[in-house]
Parts: sequence; C-alpha cells; structure tokens
Amino acid sequence: MSTFTIPRPVGIDIGVSNTAVLSDGTFYRNGRTYRDMEERLKEENRKLSSVPTNTKQYRKTRSRLNHKFRRIVNKRKENIENISADIVRNHTMIAMEDLSVKGLRSISRSKGMVKSYDDASLGRLRQRILDKAMEAGRRIVMVDPRNTSQMCSSCQNMVHKELSDRMHVCPYCGLVMDRDLNASLNILRLGSTRDPIPT
Repeated sequence: MSTFTIPRPVGIDIGVSNTAVLSDGTFYRNGRTYRDMEERLKEENRKLSSVPTNTKQYRKTRSRLNHKFRRIVNKRKENIENISADIVRNHTMIAMEDLSVKGLRSISRSKGMVKSYDDASLGRLRQRILDKAMEAGRRIVMVDPRNTSQMCSSCQNMVHKELSDRMHVCPYCGLVMDRDLNASLNILRLGSTRDPIPT
C-alpha cells in the first residue's frame, strides 16, 4: 500500500554552517562547493598568470578555469532548486526570518564566512522558496529575526550565544539541541502566532 506525507507547517532557519534547518529536524548542509574547489582554482589562476596572453596555452588554461567556475555556479543552483522544491512540496505554511541576507554578508567577520555565505547562496534560496511557495499556493509568514537564535524554544528564556557556539544549552529548562534547530522552532512558533503577510 502506498504512503504519502501530509504537508505541515514549518519554520526555517537559513544560515552558513547549515544552508537551512527546518523545525521538523531536517538539516540541509552547506555544500561548500567553492571552498572545496578553492585550491584547484588558485592553481589554475597561477598557471594562467604564468603564460603569455593570446597564446594557445593561455586560452586552454582560461577555458579550464571558466569550466570550473561554471561547475560551481551550476552546483549551487542545483542545490538551491532541490532544497526549495523539497521544502515547498512537504509543507503547507512556511515561516522564515524577515532579514537582509546582503546585510548579513556585509558584516561577515572573515573572508571564510563570506565564502560560506556565497556557497550557501542564501539570498537565492530564500527567493526560490518564496517563488515556489507562491506558485504552489503555500502560506508564507515572515517573522522578526530578533533573538530567534538566542531564545530557548522550550522555555523562551534568553540564552546568549557567540557565532562560534553551535549548540543551544539552556541553563533554565535544560534543553540541549543544535542552535539552528532551536532557532527554526522559534521561527515556527512566531510564524504560527500571526497572519501571513503578502510576499
């Protein structure tokens, strides 16, 4: 006998360590496509800078470098399309933080974080979720992003965390879980207490 999943509401925490974490416990890891290929790209760039321009060798090296960049772009797009389709297909109401991904990227503390933001393609992911949700008639709720990472999803007390703290450990109620999962549960709770806004 065939079975099917009943779509349900979900909160989504979009980030860097994990591209997206859903309140139902689903984790979409950051593929880190660029980070994984960075050394090979640097090697090709060094080769390119060492050969004269307007030569067959230069054109061949340039072609290999362009091919690697296209692979990165295509892999990122494929990842985003798969994640957004999966989220929209399996959930009726989707709650996300109303935040500026561009703003987050601009205050990143290191080049490594910027590269991770790029690999996660957070802005594109957010937009593709919105686009597909509208096409599928899903409800979208944008919630205030303040304190979604700091608040305990169980007792609602504030538990301060640095960016490097990957676990939520609540000293008040004893809840211990991944910080992104905790945030997604807060986002779902906030999204369930208000009407969706037009997107």
